[in-house]
Amino acid sequence: MCYDDCMAILAVGSRVSKNEVGISFYFFNEQIGSLVHLGGISGIEQPTFQLFDRRERVLYSVSETINGSVSAYTIDEKLHAELLFSVPSGGDFPCHLSLCPFDELVGVSNYGSGDFTLLTRQGKLFFKEHFEGVGFDPIRQEGSHIHSSLWSPDCSHLYVADLGLDRIVRYSYDLHSKTVIELPEGTGPRHMAFGKDGLLYVVAELSSEVLVYRDGELQQRISTLPPIFSGRNTASDLHFSKDGSYLYCSNRGHDSVAIFRVNHSLRRFEYCITDKEPRSFILSPDGLWMLVANASSDTITIHRRNQVNGSVGEKTQRLAVREPVCLTWM
Repeated sequence: MCYDDCMAILAVGSRVSKNEVGISFYFFNEQIGSLVHLGGISGIEQPTFQLFDRRERVLYSVSETINGSVSAYTIDEKLHAELLFSVPSGGDFPCHLSLCPFDELVGVSNYGSGDFTLLTRQGKLFFKEHFEGVGFDPIRQEGSHIHSSLWSPDCSHLYVADLGLDRIVRYSYDLHSKTVIELPEGTGPRHMAFGKDGLLYVVAELSSEVLVYRDGELQQRISTLPPIFSGRNTASDLHFSKDGSYLYCSNRGHDSVAIFRVNHSLRRFEYCITDKEPRSFILSPDGLWMLVANASSDTITIHRRNQVNGSVGEKTQRLAVREPVCLTWM
């Protein structure tokens, strides 16, 4: 949702209770890189991930709790939100949503219970699968933890990342068949993205790496951290530049965004230093800015991005926001 050529609308999800405004709306001025608060939505417990359907103008949000839920709101031009439904997510602590571009389905990753579900856009349960097992790390991988899902660009396959069992489950379009892509032990797949090269890029939360796959075969694994860093870290979010030439991945612990050049393989060449716990980040529609949600600092930071060489500079603005954990363009 854009109001003119240089103004976009940002939804910010926060790790807060239902008594607080959990989803906030902002104007983002792309000319000067600034945010202006417009309002928001309360009444959702732990709204930690959002998804916006531009075609239907519907905003979906998880409620990341035991016996979690998914809510959907229609959003009009004045950013008035009307609740369409709030339904069970099909498991515990849902943490991610995805939308099939060619169908009427929303993927729901229930981290706490190891359940992956598909809902129709009307909120009806369409599909559910429960996963069991024990992973490599006795603390973080004591069972299945579904963390995200992603449709292939042509929507022929659906990929589901299981952080707890170090694997990605690849379903056929009709869900009648599936294959399992086994990842290196202890990596912990979190989020995924397809590059312009058709390869699947996976951020490994536990090992702080990016893993690159072609047709289920590992092509490259590269750290998101500098060699001299010895502290604790978990990798979090990843996004490509619009032209696919650069990949960005956030680090919680090192508190940075690692920047990779994409040219047949990944080469890390720079870091953008953030505030504490950059759980989520996003590039502006014009590609000139990076916005970072720093959950433990209660801030969103705005950084200028160089479109020519992909580098990202120091923060130009810092905005106070309660525990921001998800950034979504509307």
